[in-house]
Amino acid sequence: MDLKTVVVMFSLINFTTGFLLVVLYLTFPRFLETKFWALGGLCFGISSALISLRGVIPDVVSIAFANTLIFLSTVLHVIGIKIYRSQKTRALEFLVFALLCGLPFFFIYDLEGGLRYRILISSFGIGVLSYVSFYLLISKNKKNFAEKLSSSAFLILGLIHSYRFFVFSGVHTPVDDFMTNPIVSNFLVFVVGGVCNIIYSAGYILLVSGKIQLELDGKNQSLLDEVEDKRRFLSMLTHELKTPLSVFKAVISSKNPSEKSITAMNDSVDEMDEIIQSCEWSAEIDREEKNNNFEKFDLNELLDELLENKKFSKFKYTGLPKADLESDPRLLRVILSNLFENASKYATPNEPIEVCLESKKSEKSLFLSVTNSISGNSKFNPELIFEKYYRGPDAHRISGSGLGLYIVKGLSEQLNLKLDVALEKNQVTFGLLFPSEASV
Repeated sequence: MDLKTVVVMFSLINFTTGFLLVVLYLTFPRFLETKFWALGGLCFGISSALISLRGVIPDVVSIAFANTLIFLSTVLHVIGIKIYRSQKTRALEFLVFALLCGLPFFFIYDLEGGLRYRILISSFGIGVLSYVSFYLLISKNKKNFAEKLSSSAFLILGLIHSYRFFVFSGVHTPVDDFMTNPIVSNFLVFVVGGVCNIIYSAGYILLVSGKIQLELDGKNQSLLDEVEDKRRFLSMLTHELKTPLSVFKAVISSKNPSEKSITAMNDSVDEMDEIIQSCEWSAEIDREEKNNNFEKFDLNELLDELLENKKFSKFKYTGLPKADLESDPRLLRVILSNLFENASKYATPNEPIEVCLESKKSEKSLFLSVTNSISGNSKFNPELIFEKYYRGPDAHRISGSGLGLYIVKGLSEQLNLKLDVALEKNQVTFGLLFPSEASV
């Protein structure tokens, strides 16, 4: 089989793989890398066809233009791989490199003895770009079969061009030796290049398949998370509504309900209202809705108003003479109410709960802390305490939805507040650091 036959055969193969990459792009255009791989495949297929027509068409097209297309093809593959890796592409620099490598061919394509120089330029440019592609694919995940497949093809391509470059970089290039014969060299490059083209194109298809599988897995996981979230929501709702509903039932079934029973029923109504409000706030946070309405106000006034509630009678407040703040008082009220409710529920009986507002001069901001004692046997995970529906191992004895601190965290993020929790010597402290715009 002569070189001409090999070139024609592999030009058909290269054109076919280029067509497959175009189909891949048309099928999954949302993956930007497929666009560059398709363009690279087309450039390589066209360049192979032009080379196979050498002698039929002008040499400037079959040699100079065809080799420039090969450089451009390899560069487009590199850009596509970098996009696949979510890296900065620097496409312009790579395209300039391809054009610089192809430019000399337009001056030496018809030069007597120019074959050696053409081989050196093409092997150097394609070899460098092949090694770049190999590095980009292999440097992240060596266990990914598709990446290993494509990177292996680029490594082989880089090695064959390196061999070709070093063989022909000598002062004299004998043509009677089998391994240094330009015809044999071109034969090897076309065969190996064609095979590698098939391999890395197959690898691209597998890479895209892997991304699609990840998308499907992500969607499936989202559906599972949504189902689990609904299950936990219904479980919480049924558990929390049992007590107030049983109070309603007892009062309604009584012919002459006592004042104490009526008070208990009213408290149950308030409890149900709090559960509904918590669910509404939780849903708003999940939808990532932001309805902030910032205004200037005195934080002392908001704290005094909240602490007047009889539920917080054992709270001890230490404040500042002045605490002007620019924030959303409506959302801040929800945050503080939930923090106070949490401290009130889980604090050690008969122990005061300390609320302290102080200025952080180093950061020119306000810092609010809520500290309460807990029993020595109480346990909770600080890393999970702000998660939705999380309740500590000992929390089953106390009524609660598991949404309070989740709401605190979500709304704090909306207001750019820094929220933290610390546990030290059976004391839990929740801290809120307000933005530096606060004035004291």
